[in-house]
Amino acid sequence: MLIRLVIIGLLLGLPSAWAQEASVVPTEEISRVLTPTRITALVDRAASQGWGSVAPALRAAALQAYETNSGYVPAWYYLYRWADLLATPYNTALNNWIKAVEKAGVAHPNMPARYDYHPGSLSAQLARALQLSLLGNAALVGK
Repeated sequence: MLIRLVIIGLLLGLPSAWAQEASVVPTEEISRVLTPTRITALVDRAASQGWGSVAPALRAAALQAYETNSGYVPAWYYLYRWADLLATPYNTALNNWIKAVEKAGVAHPNMPARYDYHPGSLSAQLARALQLSLLGNAALVGK
């Protein structure tokens, strides 16, 4: 029950424009377990168009899974969260991490004084095979 409340809160709090591109996930797939074929298709699409193009459709799929009580809500929700994370620009993620370390007061002298910035998103740092392994791991995507 708690996970449903969290999912509703997160999904309703995001812009509704993200739900416009639901064509990546056919409606009949929402009520089934995620398959390696579906994950491969998502990774391939993200490789050509970016994870930012895939995340909105996965958000819509997660919301639809919840609305229809499909039984696969966690799987679709966590897949969406992974897509959203992979779409995060590398420099944004690095800045957020630095701020979190500073706020937590856990910086130490062995840490580098500066970090190199890179163009692109976090997914650019992960090979296709690693993305497939991460997204295909049941423990990481809530299958």
